[in-house]
Amino acid sequence: EQLREMFDEGSSIPITIQFDNKRSESIDIKICTVTEMTATEEETIPTETKIKVKQALIPYAASQPRRTSQLRANPAPYSPLQRSRCALCINRIGLVQMPGESGTRIQDDMQTTALSNDDQYRQYLSATVNEDAFYRLHVQLDCGGHLSGDSLDNPCSRFLSVTVWIDFNDNELDESESRPLQPAWSNNDVPTGIYNLDVYIPKIDGRNTKAGSHRMRITVMPSEDYQRDCGRFSYKEIRDYSINIIPIKEIKVETTTRFICPINIAKITLVIMAGEKGTEIRDDKPVTSLSPNYINQHHMAVTLFEHTVYLLRIQLDCSSQLKTQLTPTGCNLAQDVNVWIDLNDDGKFDDSEIGAPYRWPVTSYMAEGIYDIQIYVPLIDSRYMKNGQHRMRISVSPSDYYQRLCGEHNYLETLEYMVTIIPRMKYSCKYSSV
Repeated sequence: EQLREMFDEGSSIPITIQFDNKRSESIDIKICTVTEMTATEEETIPTETKIKVKQALIPYAASQPRRTSQLRANPAPYSPLQRSRCALCINRIGLVQMPGESGTRIQDDMQTTALSNDDQYRQYLSATVNEDAFYRLHVQLDCGGHLSGDSLDNPCSRFLSVTVWIDFNDNELDESESRPLQPAWSNNDVPTGIYNLDVYIPKIDGRNTKAGSHRMRITVMPSEDYQRDCGRFSYKEIRDYSINIIPIKEIKVETTTRFICPINIAKITLVIMAGEKGTEIRDDKPVTSLSPNYINQHHMAVTLFEHTVYLLRIQLDCSSQLKTQLTPTGCNLAQDVNVWIDLNDDGKFDDSEIGAPYRWPVTSYMAEGIYDIQIYVPLIDSRYMKNGQHRMRISVSPSDYYQRLCGEHNYLETLEYMVTIIPRMKYSCKYSSV
């Protein structure tokens, strides 16, 4: 029973194999289950049973030299406990999916490819996408040769990171432009080998983002946390795809009530966001303006958990805007409201850090002056996402539709708050008999 508990607690066990030529080699093995043998079964086992090699059920081709880099372990010797903790299970890419425009998509199914005798699947290695749009990238690793998504049968590793990089300006690879995909683990915190990311395609400006075909690279490698604790491994799997960025066609919409130019842009009057540990952001401008310092210091910062979605509500004051039959409250869609969080503390609010794609359409796309935005806080890592305090910026600026109709308008209102991101707490229950 003690041996069974040891096997259950350890992810892998280091063993040493002694060969006939007096050469030995240490490897890590994984014990899946331990079954207790009955006395009757034990008596039926011959004492001098020779080991027989079973014939493979599926014929296989002669082994070819691998193209991927072999793993190189840290030359420093590991203790048995460290070897057990640092045993790395390599899961190769099994499926890559991303939708596109005009019927195009990326659909790279390794399982279908292996069974196919032709290269027809190659037509799904490129997609056409619009500028200033989001597309869901889905990557599934082949855990144990299965793609069923059942984490109970698949030994999926939790120590692999999946990143995506797109060469928007055709200046070759820049690691700082890589973005990590978020792992979609099960409810009981078990890896599933599934990674997702909403990839943002910036607007075409001719410099940072160019129209036309660009290379998109997906990389799988040991995570930085794993390499920091267990040493550096040179394993890396890379797959390249192609995306064609096209400009969005402008659609002219005739409305019964046009904007009267110039028009006043509504200002922020209320910001509300609930957090963890009793913290919240509650910035009520009419109430706050009554205080001597015009700032409510008790409600300008919030604490958030990693890998969690939070709702942020922003209310605009539309009293300065024109009231019509279609907009009795005076609110209209002349302004855009966006939210950024400087997750990597680089002092910049990048397009990948914007929270606007998660806004609720029921309120955020109607002329009511209320914007409900869902903010997703990613998992903490040592490079793209750090724990601690980060700046959150809310901005109100003229919408593209307003500027096309009324010309350039340099108005911009920004508010900044502080968010503290902390790791999610894990709870454990211990039962005791009374």
